Amino acid sequence: LNGADKNSASFALGWVLEKSLNFREVFTKAVFGATLDVTDAVIALQKHGTDRGFTDVEIQAGQRFHAILEAKRWWNVPAIEQLARYQSRLVAGGAKHQRLVSVSAADVTHAQRQLPSEIGGVEVAHLSWGDLQRLAKKAHALASGFEEKLWLRHLIQHLQEFIIMDRLIDNKVFVVSLRSEERRVGKE
Repeated sequence: LNGADKNSASFALGWVLEKSLNFREVFTKAVFGATLDVTDAVIALQKHGTDRGFTDVEIQAGQRFHAILEAKRWWNVPAIEQLARYQSRLVAGGAKHQRLVSVSAADVTHAQRQLPSEIGGVEVAHLSWGDLQRLAKKAHALASGFEEKLWLRHLIQHLQEFIIMDRLIDNKVFVVSLRSEERRVGKE
């Protein structure tokens, strides 16, 4: 799992979705809000379609569920036009559960202000790279096999590169002195 561009993150995500049953389970539960059978899920990377676009990651299990993930490197979210293009692929596939998933460094609150809740009847969800890292940590705790734990550990470390910052509101104040000489305040 190498690189610091968007493709390296989506390739790493797809690889570990393929290698870790526990990660597929916690991931699909986060995306669909339900526990789904993921044992025969197929993971596709950069799948081309007749719309002349290619998706970053797709996860599909027959007619049970199908999710298309569009990943971005920074705080950007996918354009609505891009997600609308992929919506037609989901509808054509006919899976019972369908999701368009935005992935970026943006937190859910920021992404929800930028994205619609649904496009053409297909729900739109957002996960930050930090959310994915937390899901990988949860899957790591559930995993028992050495190889699965290894891939999850690598994903957790790799995603750290994509987590820009958590938005925190606090009352810290930083003071920077702009004078080189000392100045006394008060009575002299």
